[in-house]
Amino acid sequence: PDVSDAELMQIADEVKEEVSKLRGSGYKDPLFDGVEEILNKLEGKGYLLGIATGNSFPALQEILKLYNMEKRFICLKTADRSPSKPNPAMLIEASKETGVDMANIVMVGDSVYDMQTAKNAGAKAVGVSWGYNSSVDLQNAGADIIINKFAELDDVIIQLLG
Repeated sequence: PDVSDAELMQIADEVKEEVSKLRGSGYKDPLFDGVEEILNKLEGKGYLLGIATGNSFPALQEILKLYNMEKRFICLKTADRSPSKPNPAMLIEASKETGVDMANIVMVGDSVYDMQTAKNAGAKAVGVSWGYNSSVDLQNAGADIIINKFAELDDVIIQLLG
């Protein structure tokens, strides 16, 4: 609370610069165990995949390029192009772009903002136990289900969507 807006912007710029240096040196943000397998499985079943993130669009593009996933997701929603979570705009825009009814959208996330975004939009919410917030916090924020590993996601989505 004692930091000025100018100081916050300077800190944010320094963090962005350091992350860029790391990526430029060949560093790759690690994917969580099982991510690629579950994405392949979901795509194979005909699910449309999208991303709603607090990252900027350029940062997201950089990450997707590192993993050769630029074409995998049908829509990309970022905080620099849509109102930030927990505002439901990212999911509402995704619903409009894809033609998928909100009742058939499942938000998967590790923060209370992800769960709140889903609830604010009228979507389903799956919390992951290994991320930013605790399982209890995710549950209290509106998670329909909490999973402990990505391999559970396929079954949970079927359960939620029927």
